[in-house]
Amino acid sequence: MPKDIIDQSAKISTEKAIEEQHINNKLTARERIEAILDKNSFVETNGSICNIDAGEKVTNAISGYGTIDRRLVYIFAQDHTISKGLFNKEQGRKLQSALSQALKAGVPLITVFDSDGLQTEAGMEVLNIFGEIYNSFVMASGVIPLISMIMGPCLGHAAILAGLSDFVFAVEGSALSSADCRGTASATYANEDGIVHFLAGDEPSCIAQLRSLLAFLPSNNLEGVPVYECMDSQTRCDGLLADMAESGPGDTDIRKVICAIADNHDFMEIQASSSDDLVYGFMRLNGITTGTIANQSASEKILNGSAARSAARFINFCDAFSIPLLTLVDCRDAAAQDYRDTISMGQLVFTYANATVPKIALICGDAFGKAYNLLGAKSLGTDAVIAWNCSAMAVMPTADRESIHLQEAAAKGYIDLLIEPAQSRLYLIRFLDALLTKKESRPAKKHDNMPL
Repeated sequence: MPKDIIDQSAKISTEKAIEEQHINNKLTARERIEAILDKNSFVETNGSICNIDAGEKVTNAISGYGTIDRRLVYIFAQDHTISKGLFNKEQGRKLQSALSQALKAGVPLITVFDSDGLQTEAGMEVLNIFGEIYNSFVMASGVIPLISMIMGPCLGHAAILAGLSDFVFAVEGSALSSADCRGTASATYANEDGIVHFLAGDEPSCIAQLRSLLAFLPSNNLEGVPVYECMDSQTRCDGLLADMAESGPGDTDIRKVICAIADNHDFMEIQASSSDDLVYGFMRLNGITTGTIANQSASEKILNGSAARSAARFINFCDAFSIPLLTLVDCRDAAAQDYRDTISMGQLVFTYANATVPKIALICGDAFGKAYNLLGAKSLGTDAVIAWNCSAMAVMPTADRESIHLQEAAAKGYIDLLIEPAQSRLYLIRFLDALLTKKESRPAKKHDNMPL
């Protein structure tokens, strides 16, 4: 970057503005980029873009590329220390360029939001460029991971842009709203509503979450999932699972069951602080990233509309990036409170049936009524259904646990294998290994018509 531009940037980003960021426990845009990326890996691009007509020599955003754990990513960050980070056409050009280069390279794009809104003086030009960016985000969806980080205000058009991302990270105290003013739109509320996927108490924790997530994801839709060397034994048996041989999970937190199965007990949960009715996120089985969905055994074992929506979007992401799916089933019913919930149930059925990645279901408790179909029935296109010997299946949610014998279900082909809980990790790895080369086509069509 030319020295005169650096000097001008330092002049505009006054010490007072930077001090205000630090007083509010916020990093500057450049500090954030340095913290997100590997040390000394950042290369700034389009550093000279500015509004020459207005006499500016620098704009209030930084873009470029670098590495995270030695894997290439592109990054764009708004700079709140310059004119409150107000979005203008120069910012738009930088973001468009970063997205274009990320697509060409086939790597994730990270967008860091911290802006008080729109620079309205820019007129229709800034609205037009937002339209172009929306279009570009839609074109990039399902091709490269799109990650948004809410480190301050994210308002109006920017909030819609964040909503187009695959995953949204936020820091407590930040604001996310489609309105053009802050109001009471805290990221905490957005997390409870399912808009924010990861909510952290401070910026270092938020950045650590981001780096952890990217380790599970491929760089693009053609790369295939990352595969890591697994030092954890395939036959490892946790005492927790062995103790469930008679009665299943009971009211045990399903997260403990997932961790007992996962490599090194490592499970990265998404929306961990939202509803407990559904648990979902990423783990590895024998080094292979696996998208995992489970209803919560410790709750009422009822799948609701909000949980169905979250599961549907997660399944869609996993399918787009060839990430295998595992569902853990212990659910007595699926309850729709209104027509929106009914549509959400349809979205879950639609995305699961439409997914062509390897799909495995582990029935570890109750599989009753609608919940049986929604969470991975063989008839819905599940490639392999495994059931614990102590699990139960029934047509109606009010039925007795013994109303359908598991041996009978297996004889009819509804279950591929009956196992002891302690054997879960071993057989899930074996089935996944057999399905990794799965190829499945769909009828030729312009596009689907998923219920919305």
